[in-house]
Amino acid sequence: MHRYSRLMLILGLALLSACSNSSPATIQPLPEQPTASIPAANPDQPTSTPAVSQTAVSEDNSAPPSPPNLPAFDDRQDPLSLLASFYNAINRADYQRAYGYFEVAPMPFDQFEQGYEQTLSVKVLIDPHFVIDVGAGNQNTRVAAGLIAYDRQAGWQYFVGCYELHRVNINGPTEPWQIRNSQFELTNDLQAMSQQLGQICPAIEPPARVQTPEQTLALYISTLNQANYAQAWNYWHEQPASDVAAWSQQFESNQFIQVVINPQGLIDAGAGNLYYSTNLVWLTNDQAGQLQVQAGCVTLHRNNTEPDQPWKMQNLTLQTLQANPRALDQSLNNQCQ
Repeated sequence: MHRYSRLMLILGLALLSACSNSSPATIQPLPEQPTASIPAANPDQPTSTPAVSQTAVSEDNSAPPSPPNLPAFDDRQDPLSLLASFYNAINRADYQRAYGYFEVAPMPFDQFEQGYEQTLSVKVLIDPHFVIDVGAGNQNTRVAAGLIAYDRQAGWQYFVGCYELHRVNINGPTEPWQIRNSQFELTNDLQAMSQQLGQICPAIEPPARVQTPEQTLALYISTLNQANYAQAWNYWHEQPASDVAAWSQQFESNQFIQVVINPQGLIDAGAGNLYYSTNLVWLTNDQAGQLQVQAGCVTLHRNNTEPDQPWKMQNLTLQTLQANPRALDQSLNNQCQ
């Protein structure tokens, strides 16, 4: 076999099985991608289907990651917690739990488990631009995700893809979210992953009403990319500088900003306030088209003494990193408070 990980096969097979077995969703099915042609067969057996080009694999010869001692995380009450739970199970080699997060089994369990036998570590990063569609007793959403994975044979790899998630909404919020569909492809490097993240899921309309900290963060980034600095300034709980014109100069050399977050955010409540914190990776292209990588933590705040108060940016700390997967993997091991 070519040196791409079996994780690639699992991601492709999940798509094929979900498309053939799931009931119709409110939102339209994901469009076809080249990786969808990988057949739902034993990954050890050769096929006539063209393999993914090895040039699509980003390998780094640095040392593999040290698997963190992760406590179990199992929460399916919102889309991002579901994805955080899935990759928590994968990184803990708890494949039975990960398998159970699918709405319909994507393949026999032993084949699913074998697909991860060479996977040492997977970090998932989520594009916060997503909207939940509600209708006919169902909730559906699509979430764009980037994966930073280490395969024992192929080394470091980047994937980019789209998850289609679903929840039955008849019995209220106690029903769990489930993975209905997934579609991923290998990508050359971090810059390619950044460029593809905004295009991998079908386009969505901005939410009519901002209700979550992730939506606020997404709108903040959108206003920066539109050079609407006065609006971006207003997303802060306390103005980050004394003058919006001086503050905005730091963004004027950027052609594009892409932010991806750790889906396992932390919510802290106290004294009439809510705080949300999570890891994030801040990717910018400068005027020369060069990718600049920063990683750190973001905190958003909401006044919880009255209903329908907006989330606001509270704090953002970033550290410049080398654009390689190991540096990103290590930065994401640091928990935000």
